[in-house]
Amino acid sequence: MNHAQIGRTIRRRRLAHGWSLRHVAALAGLRDTTVLRLERGQFANPSSRALTSICLALGIPLTRVLSAIDDGRPEFAQLLRTHYPELSESAVEELAGHFEVLVGHAMARVAE
Repeated sequence: MNHAQIGRTIRRRRLAHGWSLRHVAALAGLRDTTVLRLERGQFANPSSRALTSICLALGIPLTRVLSAIDDGRPEFAQLLRTHYPELSESAVEELAGHFEVLVGHAMARVAE
């Protein structure tokens, strides 16, 4: 798991919104120290609930965080391009969008 990459993604999005750690923590239902530790990559195994909550609060696509967790495995769209070269780019984008929705539903269930 690439903790530093996950943390940078969270921090960049938080700062882009102009939000404080406390504000994001409140939106995500977490402690501000949890958000800070995630941003710094200090969790050995961040909970799926924490990651999902922060992603939802910040509007970060869950697939972006999951791709960092998978330590460099190709993203879904790249897998489609590699294994199905006959697909048009618009078809790849549409399928990747559906995949992101499914991942979002799955992660929301995990967070419950």
